[in-house]
Amino acid sequence: MTLRCYLGGRAVDGSVTPTIRDLYYMSVSSASGTAPPLPEEIDLWRTARFASNAKVPEAPAEVLEVPRGLLSRTRESDAGQLAHAVGASLDHLRPWLSWATEEAADAQAQRRRCREAEAHWADGSEYPYVLRPGPSEQVIGGFDLWRIGPGAVELGYWVHAAFTGRGYATACARVLTQAGLALPGVTRVEIHTDEANAISAAIPRRLGYRIDRVDELPPEAPAHSGRQQIWVMERPGPDGQD
Repeated sequence: MTLRCYLGGRAVDGSVTPTIRDLYYMSVSSASGTAPPLPEEIDLWRTARFASNAKVPEAPAEVLEVPRGLLSRTRESDAGQLAHAVGASLDHLRPWLSWATEEAADAQAQRRRCREAEAHWADGSEYPYVLRPGPSEQVIGGFDLWRIGPGAVELGYWVHAAFTGRGYATACARVLTQAGLALPGVTRVEIHTDEANAISAAIPRRLGYRIDRVDELPPEAPAHSGRQQIWVMERPGPDGQD
Protein backbone atom coordinates (compact mmCIF):
# COMPACT_ATOMS: atom_id res chain seq x y z
CA MET A 1 0.00 0.00 0.00
CA THR A 2 1.34 3.45 -0.93
CA LEU A 3 0.64 6.35 1.39
CA ARG A 4 1.32 10.00 0.66
CA CYS A 5 1.46 13.01 2.98
CA TYR A 6 -2.03 14.52 3.14
CA LEU A 7 -2.82 17.99 4.43
CA GLY A 8 -6.16 19.74 4.13
CA GLY A 9 -7.76 16.75 2.37
CA ARG A 10 -5.49 16.98 -0.67
CA ALA A 11 -2.22 15.23 -1.53
CA VAL A 12 0.94 17.00 -2.57
CA ASP A 13 0.17 16.12 -6.18
CA GLY A 14 -3.25 17.80 -5.88
CA SER A 15 -5.38 14.66 -6.06
CA VAL A 16 -8.40 14.20 -3.82
CA THR A 17 -7.48 12.04 -0.86
CA PRO A 18 -8.88 10.10 2.08
CA THR A 19 -9.28 12.07 5.29
CA ILE A 20 -6.55 12.13 7.91
CA ARG A 21 -8.77 9.85 10.02
CA ASP A 22 -8.82 7.31 7.16
CA LEU A 23 -5.04 7.47 6.93
CA TYR A 24 -4.64 6.86 10.62
CA TYR A 25 -6.73 3.71 10.62
CA MET A 26 -5.13 2.45 7.41
CA SER A 27 -1.58 2.86 8.72
CA VAL A 28 -2.14 1.54 12.25
CA SER A 29 -4.36 -1.36 11.18
CA SER A 30 -1.92 -2.49 8.52
CA ALA A 31 0.85 -2.59 11.13
CA SER A 32 -0.96 -4.18 14.07
CA GLY A 33 -4.30 -5.47 12.84
CA THR A 34 -6.23 -3.07 15.10
CA ALA A 35 -6.27 0.64 15.71
CA PRO A 36 -7.25 2.46 18.93
CA PRO A 37 -9.98 5.10 18.64
CA LEU A 38 -8.72 8.36 17.17
CA PRO A 39 -9.26 11.43 19.42
CA GLU A 40 -11.65 14.06 18.13
CA GLU A 41 -8.86 16.66 18.20
CA ILE A 42 -5.61 15.55 16.61
CA ASP A 43 -2.49 17.33 15.38
CA LEU A 44 -2.82 17.18 11.60
CA TRP A 45 0.86 17.63 10.85
CA ARG A 46 2.07 14.92 13.24
CA THR A 47 -0.60 12.47 12.12
CA ALA A 48 0.19 13.03 8.45
CA ARG A 49 3.85 12.39 9.14
CA PHE A 50 3.03 9.28 11.17
CA ALA A 51 0.70 7.89 8.54
CA SER A 52 3.17 8.46 5.72
CA ASN A 53 6.09 7.03 7.72
CA ALA A 54 8.03 10.20 6.91
CA LYS A 55 11.64 10.67 7.94
CA VAL A 56 12.22 13.05 10.88
CA PRO A 57 13.26 16.40 9.36
CA GLU A 58 16.62 17.99 10.03
CA ALA A 59 16.51 20.31 13.07
CA PRO A 60 18.01 23.77 13.60
CA ALA A 61 20.98 24.29 15.94
CA GLU A 62 20.19 23.64 19.60
CA VAL A 63 22.05 26.79 20.69
CA LEU A 64 21.85 30.09 18.83
CA GLU A 65 23.69 33.28 19.80
CA VAL A 66 21.83 36.58 19.66
CA PRO A 67 23.01 40.08 20.59
CA ARG A 68 23.30 40.18 24.40
CA GLY A 69 21.67 36.79 24.74
CA LEU A 70 21.54 33.08 24.05
CA LEU A 71 18.76 30.88 22.68
CA SER A 72 18.94 27.23 23.71
CA ARG A 73 16.72 24.23 23.09
CA THR A 74 14.03 23.93 25.77
CA ARG A 75 14.77 21.13 28.25
CA GLU A 76 12.92 19.73 31.24
CA SER A 77 15.57 21.32 33.45
CA ASP A 78 14.33 24.75 32.31
CA ALA A 79 10.88 24.25 33.87
CA GLY A 80 11.47 26.09 37.13
CA GLN A 81 12.96 29.16 35.48
CA LEU A 82 10.24 29.22 32.84
CA ALA A 83 7.53 29.07 35.51
CA HIS A 84 9.17 31.94 37.38
CA ALA A 85 9.46 34.10 34.25
CA VAL A 86 5.85 33.46 33.26
CA GLY A 87 4.60 34.13 36.79
CA ALA A 88 6.43 37.45 36.93
CA SER A 89 4.98 38.43 33.54
CA LEU A 90 1.36 37.24 33.75
CA ASP A 91 -0.13 40.74 33.71
CA HIS A 92 1.97 41.52 30.63
CA LEU A 93 1.25 38.26 28.77
CA ARG A 94 -2.34 37.41 29.72
CA PRO A 95 -4.08 40.00 27.48
CA TRP A 96 -2.50 38.48 24.36
CA LEU A 97 -1.64 34.82 25.00
CA SER A 98 -4.31 32.24 25.80
CA TRP A 99 -1.82 29.96 27.54
CA ALA A 100 -0.71 32.69 30.00
CA THR A 101 -2.55 31.38 33.06
CA GLU A 102 -1.73 30.64 36.69
CA GLU A 103 -1.12 27.03 35.66
CA ALA A 104 1.60 28.15 33.23
CA ALA A 105 3.39 29.73 36.19
CA ASP A 106 3.48 26.38 38.01
CA ALA A 107 6.76 24.48 37.86
CA GLN A 108 5.11 21.07 37.62
CA ALA A 109 2.95 22.21 34.70
CA GLN A 110 6.01 23.65 33.00
CA ARG A 111 7.87 20.40 33.56
CA ARG A 112 5.15 18.55 31.63
CA ARG A 113 5.24 21.16 28.89
CA CYS A 114 9.04 20.93 28.66
CA ARG A 115 8.87 17.15 28.31
CA GLU A 116 6.41 17.63 25.47
CA ALA A 117 8.75 20.20 23.94
CA GLU A 118 11.61 17.69 23.99
CA ALA A 119 9.41 15.07 22.32
CA HIS A 120 8.27 17.51 19.64
CA TRP A 121 11.86 18.47 18.87
CA ALA A 122 12.75 14.80 18.56
CA ASP A 123 9.92 14.09 16.10
CA GLY A 124 10.74 17.20 14.05
CA SER A 125 7.41 18.98 14.45
CA GLU A 126 8.44 21.84 16.74
CA TYR A 127 11.63 23.59 17.87
CA PRO A 128 11.14 25.44 21.19
CA TYR A 129 13.86 27.65 22.72
CA VAL A 130 14.39 29.54 25.95
CA LEU A 131 16.17 32.89 26.03
CA ARG A 132 18.79 33.87 28.58
CA PRO A 133 20.93 37.03 28.70
CA GLY A 134 23.93 34.73 29.20
CA PRO A 135 24.74 31.01 29.55
CA SER A 136 24.42 30.92 33.35
CA GLU A 137 21.63 33.47 33.74
CA GLN A 138 17.88 33.05 34.27
CA VAL A 139 15.32 32.42 31.52
CA ILE A 140 13.76 35.69 30.28
CA GLY A 141 11.64 34.48 27.38
CA GLY A 142 10.42 31.72 25.13
CA PHE A 143 10.63 31.36 21.35
CA ASP A 144 9.28 28.64 19.13
CA LEU A 145 9.36 27.40 15.55
CA TRP A 146 6.73 24.83 14.58
CA ARG A 147 5.74 23.25 11.30
CA ILE A 148 2.37 24.35 9.93
CA GLY A 149 2.35 22.43 6.65
CA PRO A 150 4.50 21.69 3.61
CA GLY A 151 7.32 24.20 3.28
CA ALA A 152 6.23 26.43 6.17
CA VAL A 153 7.00 27.06 9.84
CA GLU A 154 5.45 29.53 12.26
CA LEU A 155 7.48 31.62 14.70
CA GLY A 156 6.12 32.62 18.11
CA TYR A 157 7.69 34.55 20.98
CA TRP A 158 7.30 36.14 24.40
CA VAL A 159 9.69 38.07 26.65
CA HIS A 160 9.73 38.60 30.43
CA ALA A 161 7.96 41.86 31.32
CA ALA A 162 11.12 43.29 32.90
CA PHE A 163 13.12 42.78 29.70
CA THR A 164 10.79 44.19 27.04
CA GLY A 165 11.85 47.18 24.96
CA ARG A 166 15.50 46.09 24.83
CA GLY A 167 15.48 44.51 21.38
CA TYR A 168 15.51 40.89 22.55
CA ALA A 169 12.37 39.83 20.67
CA THR A 170 13.49 41.41 17.41
CA ALA A 171 17.01 39.98 17.65
CA CYS A 172 15.76 36.47 18.44
CA ALA A 173 13.06 36.59 15.76
CA ARG A 174 15.69 37.61 13.20
CA VAL A 175 17.97 34.69 14.11
CA LEU A 176 15.10 32.18 14.18
CA THR A 177 13.74 33.43 10.87
CA GLN A 178 17.12 32.66 9.33
CA ALA A 179 17.23 29.28 11.10
CA GLY A 180 13.73 28.42 9.90
CA LEU A 181 14.45 29.30 6.28
CA ALA A 182 17.65 27.26 6.43
CA LEU A 183 15.71 24.06 7.23
CA PRO A 184 15.52 21.65 4.28
CA GLY A 185 12.24 22.02 2.45
CA VAL A 186 11.16 25.18 4.29
CA THR A 187 10.50 28.15 2.03
CA ARG A 188 8.32 30.32 4.28
CA VAL A 189 8.27 31.54 7.89
CA GLU A 190 5.06 33.03 9.29
CA ILE A 191 4.42 35.23 12.33
CA HIS A 192 0.81 35.61 13.45
CA THR A 193 -0.14 38.71 15.46
CA ASP A 194 -3.44 40.14 16.59
CA GLU A 195 -4.24 43.39 14.79
CA ALA A 196 -4.61 45.19 18.13
CA ASN A 197 -1.16 44.11 19.36
CA ALA A 198 0.93 46.84 17.74
CA ILE A 199 4.04 46.04 19.79
CA SER A 200 4.13 42.41 18.66
CA ALA A 201 3.33 43.33 15.05
CA ALA A 202 6.22 45.80 14.99
CA ILE A 203 8.69 42.90 15.10
CA PRO A 204 7.86 41.21 11.76
CA ARG A 205 7.43 44.63 10.17
CA ARG A 206 10.90 45.65 11.38
CA LEU A 207 12.40 42.44 10.01
CA GLY A 208 10.92 42.91 6.54
CA TYR A 209 8.03 40.45 6.73
CA ARG A 210 5.02 41.27 4.57
CA ILE A 211 1.37 40.92 5.50
CA ASP A 212 -0.04 38.07 3.46
CA ARG A 213 -3.60 38.37 4.77
CA VAL A 214 -5.77 39.15 7.79
CA ASP A 215 -7.91 36.29 9.09
CA GLU A 216 -11.13 36.76 11.05
CA LEU A 217 -10.92 34.44 14.07
CA PRO A 218 -12.75 34.13 17.40
CA PRO A 219 -10.74 35.99 20.09
CA GLU A 220 -8.68 33.62 22.23
CA ALA A 221 -7.32 36.13 24.77
CA PRO A 222 -8.87 39.15 26.53
CA ALA A 223 -7.31 41.85 24.33
CA HIS A 224 -7.73 40.08 21.00
CA SER A 225 -9.58 41.94 18.27
CA GLY A 226 -10.51 38.81 16.34
CA ARG A 227 -8.40 39.93 13.38
CA GLN A 228 -5.17 37.96 13.00
CA GLN A 229 -2.40 39.33 10.80
CA ILE A 230 -0.43 36.69 8.91
CA TRP A 231 3.08 37.98 8.31
CA VAL A 232 5.27 36.07 5.85
CA MET A 233 8.99 35.92 5.08
CA GLU A 234 9.94 33.76 2.11
CA ARG A 235 13.25 32.21 1.20
CA PRO A 236 14.94 34.28 -1.53
CA GLY A 237 15.01 32.69 -4.96
CA PRO A 238 18.17 31.98 -6.96
CA ASP A 239 18.22 35.56 -8.26
CA GLY A 240 17.96 36.98 -4.75
CA GLN A 241 14.27 37.80 -5.06
CA ASP A 242 11.49 36.37 -2.85
